[in-house]
Amino acid sequence: MSYITVAKALEPRRGAAVLLEVLQSEGVQYIFGNPGTTELAMIDALTGWPEIEYIWGLQEATVVAMADGYAQTSGRPGFINLHTAAGLGNGMGALLNAQVSKTPLVVTAGQQDMRHTLTDPLLSGDLVRIAGPAVKWAHEVTHPDQLPVVVRRAFNDCAAAPTGSVFLSLPMNVMEAMTTVDIGERSTIDRTAVAGSLERLSDMLAELTPGKSPSSPATRYPLPTRARRPYSLPKPWGHRCSARLGHCTFHFRLRTHFGRGTCRSKRVRFEPNSSRSMPCWRSADSLSSRTSTRKDQPCRLAAN
Repeated sequence: MSYITVAKALEPRRGAAVLLEVLQSEGVQYIFGNPGTTELAMIDALTGWPEIEYIWGLQEATVVAMADGYAQTSGRPGFINLHTAAGLGNGMGALLNAQVSKTPLVVTAGQQDMRHTLTDPLLSGDLVRIAGPAVKWAHEVTHPDQLPVVVRRAFNDCAAAPTGSVFLSLPMNVMEAMTTVDIGERSTIDRTAVAGSLERLSDMLAELTPGKSPSSPATRYPLPTRARRPYSLPKPWGHRCSARLGHCTFHFRLRTHFGRGTCRSKRVRFEPNSSRSMPCWRSADSLSSRTSTRKDQPCRLAAN
């Protein structure tokens, strides 16, 4: 009897409807995309899912950037739907930026009908190979029954450390085909890590003098003699600002080049300037003779 009940519950529906069912169960509220003919099946199915809002962008780079910002601010994976090889190519620059930012994104793109691939249809291409360099993994769905497993795996893997983007190619015939597959339930994974050696770590930290960490690069470029504050050394070309550049502990950004050349001897240090609203960047060599040690301005690394 239970089997008959299950059979009635799983009525035939298109692959696009199965995809939206999985998205809703994964907590997706927004789809960022720029649709074309290969995405019409999903756009048509969205009329029955008012809980999911489609955010339309006029160019794929903007679409990926919006999803990137949403994922970083909300803490949830962003879901993207691009248009064939052309749309994926337009969004590659933003995808590479999201890769550096380690933003959890589930990126999909419509693909031409698999039965037409031999005729080289318009805007078709090897989407998996195109997206490969910018994502953790890429896969093309070949049957609607694969959608629940593949989409859930995509959401799980994009949020697993190290976070990043994953890519799914969705052919038109897969999205339009009928299926009775069960989407299953959302997986619950406890990623809580138990830290070890906390007592040993606390003892090591207690022995360190602020601003005198033996393993810190700052020991090679110490602060002025009277400064006794922790160092702040943001990494170069970080994916997001890791430190307040105007903070009194900011020393300088680490170099982007450690080999031979002029960049090796030139460091850049930040100079807070109260008379200007924008930061003032100057060479560390030009500031060495004017480094402030005045007691009334202990946080100013180089004051005019």
